[in-house]
Amino acid sequence: MKLKDDKNIILIGMPTSGKTTISARLGERLHKQVLHMDSMIEEELGMSISDCFRQYGEDCFRDAETDLIRRICTCRGCVISCGGGVIKREVNMKMLSESGIVFLLRRDFSLLFPTEDRPLSSTREDLEKLYRERKELYRKYNDHVVINNGTVDETVDEIIRILEEEYQEKERQ
Repeated sequence: MKLKDDKNIILIGMPTSGKTTISARLGERLHKQVLHMDSMIEEELGMSISDCFRQYGEDCFRDAETDLIRRICTCRGCVISCGGGVIKREVNMKMLSESGIVFLLRRDFSLLFPTEDRPLSSTREDLEKLYRERKELYRKYNDHVVINNGTVDETVDEIIRILEEEYQEKERQ
């Protein structure tokens, strides 16, 4: 299926909420380019996000993230998988919102898991703290919430259903 709209499809959510996996499948199904922000930043910095945090601090990473958003928001019709903390800067979300439709992938907290390669959520306690700190920002900065507790295809189907409804509504106007 191909949507005629050239808006970007932007996925936000907690670490391990499924943004990378869902964006890849969504890109396949819609025949759209997928931009995975964390991977792009790691490539540009020449180091892992964890190493960037350790060597230069979070602000350095967030500056690189904002710079990347400025550039990728000029793309059209892409699926953009954002890092979990993209919502920490209002300017990031303003640029992303202007370039497309923002989907919050929400997953039950019990299904989220800490990983050593994530500097702010490497333990269960860190993940809980992050969730409390970011929950309101995720709610603030989305156009649609999609629950990602089932299969990848169920979540992708729901995003596509919402996109088709928006497109049909736009056509009626």
